Amino acid sequence: MLPIKLNDDQKVAKLCGITAPSAEFRIAALTPRRKKLPVLSVRLPSTIVPRVPNERTYRILFVCWGNICRSPAGENVFRHLLSESALANRIECDSAGTIDAHAGKPPDNRMRETLEQRNIPVEGAARQITREDFGDFDLILTMDDFNRQEVLSVAPDASARAKVKPFTEFCENHEASEVPDPYYGGSSGFELVADLIEDGCQGVLAHIEAQLS
Repeated sequence: MLPIKLNDDQKVAKLCGITAPSAEFRIAALTPRRKKLPVLSVRLPSTIVPRVPNERTYRILFVCWGNICRSPAGENVFRHLLSESALANRIECDSAGTIDAHAGKPPDNRMRETLEQRNIPVEGAARQITREDFGDFDLILTMDDFNRQEVLSVAPDASARAKVKPFTEFCENHEASEVPDPYYGGSSGFELVADLIEDGCQGVLAHIEAQLS
């Protein structure tokens, strides 16, 4: 009897102990195995990072000359507005002067009376601005150009100078380049200051809320 000549499939089957390789076996035997590639995991950010992180407190400093009239008015009016804001727990304010002549003194009585007549509580004690304030505050608002130049002259670097802005830039209902010093004038001067401060503080709050929300 002549030996049976086996084809390639039959040779593979004989080696594997299979007498009659099936079609599935022949396909599997001849089909090259594909190397399994690793599955890459990509994590996408859930939200866009805001300009001011959620855990950060935004701090504002109001600055005038002696810190007894205009800048404490800014501080107290802003704090009064802030009490009605949903972001009140994330914003803080303070005030300072470019001189220390009135350090420790409370706000001027005339300024106090003007604001209290508008149902705005007034508190605080005068102090002079320091170099540390440029690191502690995010926005430094000056009441006039003279004090703006004074503040800029003590700023430690360019990033600190960028924080210094004229307060009247935030006024929406008054066209004024400065908040005039009412110290040597009468009651009408304090009323004008209060008007400008209330207007500008509303603009400041809207500006900050847009960054935090």
